[in-house]
Amino acid sequence: MKSMKPLFLTATFLFAGLAVAEPAEQYTFPKADDLPIIENLPDPFVMQDGKRVETLEDWQKHREYLKAMVQHYMYGVRPPAPEQVEVQVTGEGLNKTITFKITAPGGKSFSFDAGMIIPPGTGPFPVVIRNNRGTDISQIEMAAERGYIMISYNREQLDEDQIVSKSKSNNRTPAQDAYPEYSWETIMCWSWGTTVIIDWLQTQDFVDMKGIVATGHSRGGKTALIAGIMDERIALTVPSGSGAGGSGNWRFGDFGGEYKEEGIAESLSKVTRTFPYWFSPELNAFRGQEDRLPFDLHTVKALVAPRALLSTDGTEDWWANPKNAQRTTEAAKEVYKFLGVPEKIGHHFRGGGHAQNAEDWRALFDFADFVIKGKPLPEDFYNNNYPAGHTQWDWQSPAPIATSTEAQ
Repeated sequence: MKSMKPLFLTATFLFAGLAVAEPAEQYTFPKADDLPIIENLPDPFVMQDGKRVETLEDWQKHREYLKAMVQHYMYGVRPPAPEQVEVQVTGEGLNKTITFKITAPGGKSFSFDAGMIIPPGTGPFPVVIRNNRGTDISQIEMAAERGYIMISYNREQLDEDQIVSKSKSNNRTPAQDAYPEYSWETIMCWSWGTTVIIDWLQTQDFVDMKGIVATGHSRGGKTALIAGIMDERIALTVPSGSGAGGSGNWRFGDFGGEYKEEGIAESLSKVTRTFPYWFSPELNAFRGQEDRLPFDLHTVKALVAPRALLSTDGTEDWWANPKNAQRTTEAAKEVYKFLGVPEKIGHHFRGGGHAQNAEDWRALFDFADFVIKGKPLPEDFYNNNYPAGHTQWDWQSPAPIATSTEAQ
């Protein structure tokens, strides 16, 4: 192990980001009313020409199309990582505050802050990036015990989360105002902060760049999921209690009739009316006709593959639709099977409601240790999920075409 490099106090540096192509430049997407009805979860292996994926090359090309599709209909399109960032690091010992000042090509600047806590000892260390402000003492202690750096950033400095200030026709937030040519909405905007942080981490030799974990809770879980799709340096993506637009399910946004909680789960209609600025305006057209969406959240999860994905949910978190969230995990696993890495996707359930609590954090670190450090999972890791059944799709994975190594 090499010793930890002393942190600089102030630095300005340039880096190359991961370019994101505007979908309109490559693809044309129909309006909602022109799309066919698909009652069950759509087949993620069906390509543009109607043929089905057969090879790894097919999937890689098709994945780019699906990424463009979910951006168009759901998240909006974000810019590449910024070309110029000034980073200031302050604080004593292993507890640091980091300020990222971003200057866009047009000259407009904006900043956001993150807190970083480094475990004692020598590096390089894997890193958990959380898109929520603040970290409680139990998370800090667990991260230190497991040997992970913990970073929490203030996503609302990128885009406020207050509906009273969200008239999108005349009020763009600092990040959006700096990149006016991009259609990104709030969830996508928040996720971009993770990429900015990873670009900086890549310049630090106390960081294990093969051990980057992205997580967040609720709306932050939705944010972590798209961050994991858009930035392939993230080894493990962990959305917690993320519901509709995250780990949940668009088509089956309310529980079925066997549940007394029928009708209270987060749905497309509810989320787009309550938080219209989170997602692309294109998503509004699918209110009441979710079965015309050419994808569902199993497709979104599958776009993380072959990198690891763990969803965490409480079995009494009715708003987050946990049972149907498990179904999207099971459906996404068909893509992981095809890529030869079925062990890299999982869903951990615990009793209780809407939170990312100590049990969720233990599950995160258990799965991170499994993926990043090669440690076995606890024997009871999957013992508290819903019984299988009612798959809600009528397709399956093509024959696997790769081993775990070949799919990376």
